Amino acid sequence: MNATIHVVPAYGRDYKNKASIQEDIRAGKDFLIQDISSKDDGRYINNKDAKQAGIQTFMVRYDGLRKQGPFPVA
Repeated sequence: MNATIHVVPAYGRDYKNKASIQEDIRAGKDFLIQDISSKDDGRYINNKDAKQAGIQTFMVRYDGLRKQGPFPVA
């Protein structure tokens, strides 16, 4: 199963490049779930929570929500 969930950076963070996003995922920083297909829409999630839920990929919106890309849960 390759579960994916749509998220945005939490607490006002934003990213300009993909390397920064992957670094923060590995560091266990929180992201906000913005996925209307998920019962957890509006809740916070980090890589530890994602692994426990069986989620393998974060689809992250970044750069002022203008860009989007898939990032593996580390």
